[in-house]
Amino acid sequence: DGVDAWWLDLNEPEGTAANIHFPSTDWPSPRPMLHGTDAHNIFAIAQQRLFARRDRAHTNRRTFMLSRSGHAGSSRYGVAPWSGDIGATWQSLRVQPRLMLTAGLCGFGLYGCDVGGFHGEPEPELFARWLQAGTMFPVCRAHGSMSDREPWSRGEQALAAAAPAIRLRGQLLPSIASWMGQACEAGEPMVRPMLWADPQDERFAACEDQWMFGPLIAAPVLAPGVTQRTIQLPAGNSWVELWSGECFPGGASATIDVDASSLPIFVPEGTLLVVDPQPLNKRGTAWPPAELEVWAFPDLDGQASCTFTVDDGISRDHEQGAYSTMHVSLDGNGELQVERLGGAWPTPRLKLAAPTPGLIH
Repeated sequence: DGVDAWWLDLNEPEGTAANIHFPSTDWPSPRPMLHGTDAHNIFAIAQQRLFARRDRAHTNRRTFMLSRSGHAGSSRYGVAPWSGDIGATWQSLRVQPRLMLTAGLCGFGLYGCDVGGFHGEPEPELFARWLQAGTMFPVCRAHGSMSDREPWSRGEQALAAAAPAIRLRGQLLPSIASWMGQACEAGEPMVRPMLWADPQDERFAACEDQWMFGPLIAAPVLAPGVTQRTIQLPAGNSWVELWSGECFPGGASATIDVDASSLPIFVPEGTLLVVDPQPLNKRGTAWPPAELEVWAFPDLDGQASCTFTVDDGISRDHEQGAYSTMHVSLDGNGELQVERLGGAWPTPRLKLAAPTPGLIH
C-alpha cells in the first residue's frame, strides 16, 4: 500500500500498572492474561514481530522500523532503536556515542538518535556538530519536538558547516550498506568501539569520543569552541586523514586543527572505499547507481583492497542470490581489479578516482 517503513513510538508502553491487563497474549508463550507490569518489557518485541510478519506476508520489501523500545532479539525484525527524548544540549550530544556503541555490542546494529536533540532549540554550533557526528551513526536522522531540524534550520553558517559531512554520508552510502551487510553476516556491529581494534591498548579502555565506522575511525567534535582535535590511532597500519590526505603512524596519537566544518575521519592504509559520485541524483529511487567510484588509500607497495557487496537495497531478492559480492583490489601498477565472489546481481561499473570527500560532481 505504499508504506516503506514503520515508526513504532511509545511502545514501552507507559502507564502499565499491575491492574492493567492484556488478554490472550502469545509472547513469549500463550497465556490467557498478562499483567501490565509484565507487558512493559515485552510489548515492543511482540509488536515488532507482528509488523515484520505482516510485511513479509504482504510485500517483498525488507522490513525497516524505527522503534522507541525493544528487547533482546528485536534486531531480527529489522528494528532501529534510538536514544529517546533527549535534550538539545552539548551534554546530550557527548553521551550519544556511548549509547550507540553499547547498543551495537548488545546486538542493535541499526541505531541512531534524534540529531539536534528532541527537546529544546539547539544553538547553531551544537546543531552543526551534531549533524556531523550523526553522519557517522548507523542511522542518521534529525528530529525535534515541535521544532525544525532541517539542515538549514539553524542558519546559513550552520548549514555550511554541516554540508560537507552530509554530502560525504551520501558518497559513502554504497560502502555503508556493504559494511552493514558484512557485519550482519559476521554477527558484529558495523560501528564498533575503539577497544575492538586493539583490546590490549589501554587508551581505548574507556574511549567514547571516537569509534570505528566500518574500517574508518570517526572522531567528530563534541564540544563547543574546539580548534584542535586529538585522535588515538591503533597500532599496525598507518592512517590517512580523509579530508587532508595527511598520513599518521599507527599506535600514536594525531593532533589536527579543526574548524566549524571539520569532521575528522581516518582511513587505514591499504583500503579502498567504494563511493557514489552523484549521491543527490534521485537516490531514493535510482539505486543502485550504475557507476561507482573507488577511492584508493594504498600502502607502501601501492596496493589496496576491499570486499564490496551491492543489491537493490529494497527487496528480499538478495535471499535468492540477487546480489553481487566482489573483491576489489588495486595492484602495484595502479590498475583496478574486480573479482566476483558470489551472487548473480549485475556488477556495477567501478572507476578509480581521486578522493573528493564532501564535493559533489
